[in-house]
Amino acid sequence: MIRLFVGIDLPLEVKHALDGICYGVDGARWVDPETMHLTLRFIGDIPEPEADAVAEALDGVQEPAFELHVAGIGHFGSGDRVRVLWAGIEPQPALDRLRQRVVSALKRIDIPRAEPDFKPHITLARFDRGEAGNLEKFMVANGMLRLRPFTVDRFVLYSSHFGRSGPIYRPEAEYPLYGADWAEAWASP
Repeated sequence: MIRLFVGIDLPLEVKHALDGICYGVDGARWVDPETMHLTLRFIGDIPEPEADAVAEALDGVQEPAFELHVAGIGHFGSGDRVRVLWAGIEPQPALDRLRQRVVSALKRIDIPRAEPDFKPHITLARFDRGEAGNLEKFMVANGMLRLRPFTVDRFVLYSSHFGRSGPIYRPEAEYPLYGADWAEAWASP
């Protein structure tokens, strides 16, 4: 079995900027900045021979490159049951279209349908017991977070492996998105 997900890698500048705010919350297990990403679709554990079919299906996804803004901070869970602390992504129709194309490609090869409540985010920390001391202070200090936009010019099929210090994500395949120059060349006679 191999555990797979489809995501967007982040530029180093974004990872470093986010890592710079990752402190001051009791009970937080901060994410290693090297593993920060935006998940488009979690696939889960599948038999290894099916991984080739997944990679091939994703190869047919064609969308233009686009820009994303990291903006705001939030969390999943409430009260003393906080599970994840995250940085948000400003709404972007191009991101929604890319995700829908990924979901459709996977559906064609019978990968079960994705959860409908897609909330694009970058995980900053996880909590084992839901105890998040100083969370409110962190939210106030960082709630207005807004980073410079970055260009999304590819998406990635990752495998996930459990390591001693946390998950290890390995890119299995990268899928470029086309840019304005590619679109112009394609349209020329």
